[in-house]
Amino acid sequence: LTRTVSTAGNVDKFTISFWFKIGKLPIGVGDTRTICVAGSPSTIKFNASNQFNFYPTTSSSAQLVTNQVFRDPHAWGHLVCVYDSGLPDEDADDRMRIYYNGDEITSFNTRTNPLRYENASFNSAVPHSWGDIHHPSPSGNNWDGYLAECVMIDNQALTPTSFGEFDDNKVWRPISVSTLDFGTNGFYLN
Repeated sequence: LTRTVSTAGNVDKFTISFWFKIGKLPIGVGDTRTICVAGSPSTIKFNASNQFNFYPTTSSSAQLVTNQVFRDPHAWGHLVCVYDSGLPDEDADDRMRIYYNGDEITSFNTRTNPLRYENASFNSAVPHSWGDIHHPSPSGNNWDGYLAECVMIDNQALTPTSFGEFDDNKVWRPISVSTLDFGTNGFYLN
């Protein structure tokens, strides 16, 4: 799915949430599995080492790469990526956040915080694609698996409880997002 927004929303604050199930793991050096891309090279993906990567800016200077690896092709998981570059310098580590199944990931192989008010490509007037690297052309690094409940929230930095909750068995489950304010360019792909 690809969409180019006609007018940029808030490129300094947004939240992306999605549920995923891995179909095929990355298989070697240079092999990635891209979930979402906005322009180039801004991506949300799993790298060749099965670590989760959040690269929200065009320069790729701002990035989070988890120490945690994702190698279970049998289970559904939920990831939330939050970008809020307007936070003051003392809160620079909160400008980008990643949550997995309701819990914040705090251990990173690579962490490069964005500058204050550094614009992201996500939510800007560039092509946004889910499951496909469209720049410069499709490649073998496209997503291989399932995606569900894909949500983009424009102009808000939300937490996982906006998208899921723990049931009585302490299993993280999706909830309805129908009451959320999606903002100018937000969307919901069920």
